[in-house]
Amino acid sequence: MQEGQKRSRLLVPLVLLIAAAIVVAGAFELANQSSSAPSAASGSSTTQVGSAWNRHIDILEAMNITTLEADYTPNATLSFVSMGVGDYYEPNSQHVTYDNVTTPKQIGVFFQGTFLSDFILPRVYDSNMTVSVQGNTAFVTSSFTLSGTNLDYSNLIASVTCHVTYVKQGQQWLISHETWTLNNINSH
Repeated sequence: MQEGQKRSRLLVPLVLLIAAAIVVAGAFELANQSSSAPSAASGSSTTQVGSAWNRHIDILEAMNITTLEADYTPNATLSFVSMGVGDYYEPNSQHVTYDNVTTPKQIGVFFQGTFLSDFILPRVYDSNMTVSVQGNTAFVTSSFTLSGTNLDYSNLIASVTCHVTYVKQGQQWLISHETWTLNNINSH
């Protein structure tokens, strides 16, 4: 057998093996695609709402504001309360700041401009939540620690409590109202 014939006999199985690997990898990717839109989760309503909230926090941590906006109903509201407690504020100032924004777009602008400018690269940890469902309405109470870096490069740590109302629209659970309370903010 000539040298060229040996190579072509080895080359054909190698090309077929590579083609098969590409097909298998493509099928795996299609089967495991994720969507940026809220998904209709399977399982109980409580599980679906808990998953929706966890996804919402993951999106916030990723600072993906466009995807975050898709988590809200068209007439959603966000209330944001900072108790003014902690060494991030002037000592003994004890002031309370409060913002109330409506519509997903305004909520996205708030998170992008106001909130994420204080907590650049936010991280959530020590998280817990309770979920209760009544028909097509669900309530989430969540508490967690939020950390991030401020524009002055100080590290901020906040104790946060969230109260969230979800409504079921079609097969999706969307946020109709969300209240964030920053119980204290400390810089390090």
